[in-house]
Amino acid sequence: MRYIDQCLEHLAKTGAHSLEPTTEAATAWHQRTQAEIKNMVWSHPAVKHSYFKNADGEIHTVSPWRLYEYWAAVRVPDWSDFILRQGK
Repeated sequence: MRYIDQCLEHLAKTGAHSLEPTTEAATAWHQRTQAEIKNMVWSHPAVKHSYFKNADGEIHTVSPWRLYEYWAAVRVPDWSDFILRQGK
């Protein structure tokens, strides 16, 4: 919730009505996540069909990080990773 609270506070302070991750930030997060997941049992080649895998063989339903690692990664938003849209 801290991360979301910081995003909402930033929206209120800047007068923006929305924020979204940049394409580069979203792609980098996706690549990091998939690279880590490839080292986990859910992505083992012997597992051909799984609730966790999509049609491309990617897994999006589990986090590859321990809680403290994830917490550290999302503790403080990096505003350069976002596009802010100003209100009218």
